[in-house]
Amino acid sequence: GNIRALGIVVSLDRVNARLTEINGVSSGGTGPCHVAVDHTGRCVFAANYSGGSAASFHVGEDGRLSKAVSFFQYTGHGPNKDRQEKAHAHRVTVSPNNRFLMVNDLGLDMIHIYKLDAKTATLTPNEPAAWKSAPGEGPRALQFHPNGKWAYCVTELKSTVDVLHWDGE
Repeated sequence: GNIRALGIVVSLDRVNARLTEINGVSSGGTGPCHVAVDHTGRCVFAANYSGGSAASFHVGEDGRLSKAVSFFQYTGHGPNKDRQEKAHAHRVTVSPNNRFLMVNDLGLDMIHIYKLDAKTATLTPNEPAAWKSAPGEGPRALQFHPNGKWAYCVTELKSTVDVLHWDGE
């Protein structure tokens, strides 16, 4: 058959200069390409590029990852038939105040925005639920300025940097 295996997110323990696996859990989709940790160290997020999805996980006291607490499967496509034939979650970014998670979606020309409950790693869609780039840009990376007021989005398909104003509320 043509079955593709789901990706895995792995928790590692670092002792001296060695890493040992604590546990691994399904990322919920194929092709996980980016992982991020929130500011408390208790929430982990994964972007699944090929699978067009994102997931959140809770980190236990022992460093073990829970199964996915929240999972979002994206559908649709962008105007570039070769590169945007479906959703491609590319990056997960925690807001400076640890209250939101952004998921860059190269395939859908948007950044999905979620409210984050850092005690449980639960994500709920924000209002507005997304920021949309110009068609065909392919938002790939996102980085906040240290002042927490601006964010910079690098687009892969148009090779631009979009400067965004961030309202942490």
